[in-house]
Amino acid sequence: MTERVNPIGSIPLALLITVFMLLVLYVTYTFPTPNITITYERQNLTAKKYTLGWDTLLYRSRANFPTPPHLLAKEKGYPVKSGASLKIGFSRSPDMTVTDVWTESGVSEACTLKGNELLLPSKPGVYYYSFIGHWNQGQILYAIKVIVE
Repeated sequence: MTERVNPIGSIPLALLITVFMLLVLYVTYTFPTPNITITYERQNLTAKKYTLGWDTLLYRSRANFPTPPHLLAKEKGYPVKSGASLKIGFSRSPDMTVTDVWTESGVSEACTLKGNELLLPSKPGVYYYSFIGHWNQGQILYAIKVIVE
């Protein structure tokens, strides 16, 4: 009579736990950085993406950046109507988001999203918006230039 061997029973429990933990770490820290979606009147607007710091299993990055008006100085910008709104979404929800508006003079102030909408100013001019998403793996800044008409 032949004896049946349980293949999993022959693997030490510590090895199974170690492999499982490595798999969890790998999946957690190798996801690509999240993206942002900005929509104005059913049109998708492209934001510039700057990784401020992002940790993966294999590397760790940190960066300093100039203000959004400097980052987007050569960008054309998107014309928008006075008092309109932008819809903001992320491919992976951040733990926290910080949103600021900048003028060409470099002055910034915090602004608040109402749900997933950002109300644009009524005063015509060029405005730079920064959205900083915070995740366990790090922070990413997304910046966009709008021209309020």
